[in-house]
Amino acid sequence: MGSLNDAFIAGVAGGLRRYHDKHGAHAAGLVVTMPISIRTPTDPVGGNRATLMRFEVPADIADPAQSIRLIHEQTTMQRNEKSLAYTQFIAGALNLAPRWYVGSALRNVDFVASDVPGLPTPVYLAGAKVRMQYAFSPTIGAALNVTLLSYVDTCALGINADTGAIPDFDVFYDCLVAGFDDVLRLAT
Repeated sequence: MGSLNDAFIAGVAGGLRRYHDKHGAHAAGLVVTMPISIRTPTDPVGGNRATLMRFEVPADIADPAQSIRLIHEQTTMQRNEKSLAYTQFIAGALNLAPRWYVGSALRNVDFVASDVPGLPTPVYLAGAKVRMQYAFSPTIGAALNVTLLSYVDTCALGINADTGAIPDFDVFYDCLVAGFDDVLRLAT
């Protein structure tokens, strides 16, 4: 049991597990920063109502179904975190903190991941049908940011990697594809 977002995170974690393995490193868990919606039924339509949450996801599980289940448990806990109601206050306080302090708090993030719902129906630009959309987001201090953007019935990934942390992007890309292939095989 899990959501599209849980499967997405499992695909990224599976790719990162493979990448670490290729370099002789073991990663039992990886710290992800992920936007969590804080929209309430009383909020007006439109605009962003999200905050960033940082938590660990398993990276050493080869079974994608088990990985999705565990990630679902983690993301559910984050979505029900009591501090979500205070994120605007916390953000305001962090704006008063010295820049070095805020930067040091963000150093222990392995990757950033975001699942963005896109347009559910086809759109046209100057009469031409848009075939796909991609979203690219900043790494904000992490080694990697992977953004999933859906369009009609397809999902696309925008990948932004820090080449200082991932110097062999072609190897990483192959590992990421294999991680998502594992997840996608669950649908067959």
